[in-house]
Amino acid sequence: MLAPQRLPARLAAAQRRRPDLLAAAHYGLGEIDLQARAWPSAIEHLGQAARLDTTRVEYPNNLAFALTQAGHADRALSTLRAAQARFPGEAALYKN
Repeated sequence: MLAPQRLPARLAAAQRRRPDLLAAAHYGLGEIDLQARAWPSAIEHLGQAARLDTTRVEYPNNLAFALTQAGHADRALSTLRAAQARFPGEAALYKN
């Protein structure tokens, strides 16, 4: 089994034309980091996911949560505002 930190690099090499798959891998790693309260790593992975795939509301939503937990309220609000403009009316974005 591959170590989790090697997964995105391997996916990038194998799926260069599928950034959505690489985004999903980063999102999964970010979720693991959220559970572990590893905020800097969660921010990195969730930020990558949000940049690679702008069609998934959960990516910027969870990024904003990680930013808030890490004490970056201004960046979290900016992330949420951009996501709210992209996904108007999405309830999950208002709970953060």
